[in-house]
Amino acid sequence: MNTRTIVAVGLVAALFFQVHAFAEGAVASGTGVAAAADPEEAARETWRSLVVKNPPGQSGCFHASYPNYTWESADCGEAQLRAHPLQVASVAVVPGVAGYGNDYVARTQGLMSEAQGEFSASNVTSVSSLPVASFGNGGILGANQYSIQLNTNNDGSGSYACEHVSGCTVWQQFFYSTDLVTIIPGLDYRAGLYMQYWLLYWDSSACPKNWIRSSYKDQPACYKNSTVAWVPNIPISTLGAVKMHASATPGGNDEVTLAYSTDAWSVTASDSVLEIGYYWQEAEFNVLGDGGGSLAEFNEYASVNVKLSVSDGSSIPPTCVAQEGTTGETNNFTLGGSCQVEPSGVSGLPYAIAFSESVLPTPPPVISHCPPAGCKGTQLD
Repeated sequence: MNTRTIVAVGLVAALFFQVHAFAEGAVASGTGVAAAADPEEAARETWRSLVVKNPPGQSGCFHASYPNYTWESADCGEAQLRAHPLQVASVAVVPGVAGYGNDYVARTQGLMSEAQGEFSASNVTSVSSLPVASFGNGGILGANQYSIQLNTNNDGSGSYACEHVSGCTVWQQFFYSTDLVTIIPGLDYRAGLYMQYWLLYWDSSACPKNWIRSSYKDQPACYKNSTVAWVPNIPISTLGAVKMHASATPGGNDEVTLAYSTDAWSVTASDSVLEIGYYWQEAEFNVLGDGGGSLAEFNEYASVNVKLSVSDGSSIPPTCVAQEGTTGETNNFTLGGSCQVEPSGVSGLPYAIAFSESVLPTPPPVISHCPPAGCKGTQLD
């Protein structure tokens, strides 16, 4: 088995200072667990923070286990192709629905090289992926189904992948998707970590070889997946222990890495598929329905804080732009009314955008003591 050990002076130094900070009683980001109360969880949080930002750097699928920073080659797979479509029309903001354009994104002045998303969650106990009729009721549906998406902007034009098709643009999604493959029906289902590539507004009669046609909302497009790293289904109640990192290097590789609990997985492929590294300037990060334009319905009173750290190689802060997301999937959260740009605290990614979203309580029903004809002139109880 091939291995690659991440050994660097910066990594060791970062580990030392982060462990020292935790020993002083710092709070583990994204978990809400005080290090002084649980030093082992603090150490795992430190490990996740460092390993997710240091992918293997070579093509393929990889796995690492706490407390080691050694990436081991893992089997890559192929999953049934399911579209995670673009939102294709501007829509009015609908309270209680985030996604489908109603989302916050980080926009950099230069080309984005990497982005890292994480959550801190409160009262999150359940989620279901529900069908949406306008998208053909597609997706992986049912209880405990959801996706974590880190998406690029969708206006990249000029990529050779478009083959000079007029109006074509490229769009790339970095994905964690539950129940992506069935190992044993009814017993064993595996989630997947992968990238989904899109050629949007493809008005040619046929997609390129090995690409699949998609025509949501009469907007023709072609899509395909990278290879997939098989990942366990992560309980939604432990969303705060998840970190996702993505990068794109023009002329090099693209990668997506997911760290959860005591494990991490990575998928790396050539940037030449879409050349997205030459066009990436916006990033969207959220937890949403599991493909096909579906909606992730969370339990009442669920609340999530979203943090998305980005880098374009400069010290210029990104801007946080509202109603600019690209995903076609949604959730039933109401977005907080503001988005902050702040220092990220993540090495190599100087700034982050941060916002909140929550499921507002259902208002109580209005009970009337009036007869059907109305209350006028009627004595109320």
